[in-house]
Amino acid sequence: MLKTIKLLGAAFVICAWGSAANAAAILVFGDYSSSRNTLASDLAAMGHTVTNSATLASDLSGFDTIWHVGAFAPLTAGEQGQLSGFLASGGGIHLTGERPCCEVLNDSLQDFVNGVVIGGGITVGDQGDIGGPYNFNPNAAGGVTAGLTTWVPSASGGMAGLGLLPDPNILVTGAGNVAVGGVWDSGDLVSGGRLTLMMDVNWFSIAARIPVIENIEAYLEGGSANPSANVPAPGALALLGLGLLGLGARRRLA
Repeated sequence: MLKTIKLLGAAFVICAWGSAANAAAILVFGDYSSSRNTLASDLAAMGHTVTNSATLASDLSGFDTIWHVGAFAPLTAGEQGQLSGFLASGGGIHLTGERPCCEVLNDSLQDFVNGVVIGGGITVGDQGDIGGPYNFNPNAAGGVTAGLTTWVPSASGGMAGLGLLPDPNILVTGAGNVAVGGVWDSGDLVSGGRLTLMMDVNWFSIAARIPVIENIEAYLEGGSANPSANVPAPGALALLGLGLLGLGARRRLA
């Protein structure tokens, strides 16, 4: 009996620690509801706790990461202040820019980015439509693009002021190696945290989106203010189930 208990305990330890996945508290907000809802559903399916809202919450202290999914409404001065404070607390933020349809939004993102990135000098938008192919930078900060090759936006705007490849602040490029996404680690930011920005809102509906979302979320969590809880991954639960079946069989044979 004692041996059985020990084996059972070992099975639970394997489940809890051997194959744990990070579960974060995530806020998804912005005015582009279809992409926002799809992203929120994807993140929840990955095991995260997701708050889905058209507007930025008044209290951000309970979140590990924040995803902005918008196309039209600019970030207000108040929202920029909140997000800046969230980065300073160690949080991670993903921003969404757009093509020339939406320069009012892009201008507000530019103001925010230049306020939190050391040295500033970054242009968000005002580059026209940037065609493909769209390739992830294998040298991007923090290994955020590990295993990723191409991005599939609907129609992407561009960025400037990020340097030239292989600059680690370039997340993804379009035709002519024009940046269409940026990434900044804690050392790049005035007060810490992690930040990413991609210049299309419709990519959240493409079939190949999941690995990109997973990578970005994992990267953003690396700068999170709140420690993420460990939750069993599906493989760990299967392992536990097999272990329990094995214990039952051993008891019957005994």
